[in-house]
Amino acid sequence: MKRLIILIVIGASLVTTKTAHVWADPPRLSFIPFKRIDADPNKKYEVTESNGPWMVMASSFVGPNAEQDAHELVMELRTQFKLPAYVHKHRFDFSATVEGLGLNRKGQAKRMKHATGKAFDEFAVLVGNYDSVEDPNADKALHKIKYATPKCLDASQNRDVSYRLAGLRGFYKSVQAELGKQDVKGPMGSAFIARNPLIPEAYFTAGIDPFVAKMNEKVQYSALK
Repeated sequence: MKRLIILIVIGASLVTTKTAHVWADPPRLSFIPFKRIDADPNKKYEVTESNGPWMVMASSFVGPNAEQDAHELVMELRTQFKLPAYVHKHRFDFSATVEGLGLNRKGQAKRMKHATGKAFDEFAVLVGNYDSVEDPNADKALHKIKYATPKCLDASQNRDVSYRLAGLRGFYKSVQAELGKQDVKGPMGSAFIARNPLIPEAYFTAGIDPFVAKMNEKVQYSALK
């Protein structure tokens, strides 16, 4: 009788131990990394210095609806394409005269004005948080952006599109389609990897030879810029 009781106790102990062991295992899904991209339509996602030194320049907008169009693209890139997109506002002023090439009749430097002769705001949409221009994630994002077809940039929807060179890009795309090219890029096909506009130039020239950096310091169209 005692032997039977001992066996029953041992058996119960084994069952309890096995059951506890099964439930003690954490679910496998908890170890799968999941990157969540925040996408609040009431939030402005503006570029900051903390967004990494390198980003992907996706598109830019100019005009009365530029800010809203840029926001719509940011939201679509975040919700549909899972890309951390941001907006950067930049002011262009071409109203002032500039010093041109050559001399006038009086032997003085020519003074010229830009053809537009006005000031305007441009809203650029950038995707990023990349530490290096050679970051493989940056290349993947760039490829994804080039071939993406966001609804907000669909010119066939009969809406005013304020993104730069929209007509030219649409014409180029239609020509590619007529030629039967399979590798047709989307409206952001001209995207490229660029520097974070809020990070000082000194950060990017830190690895340049001081002598070369000094030679290019006052050069207007230096390759270092």
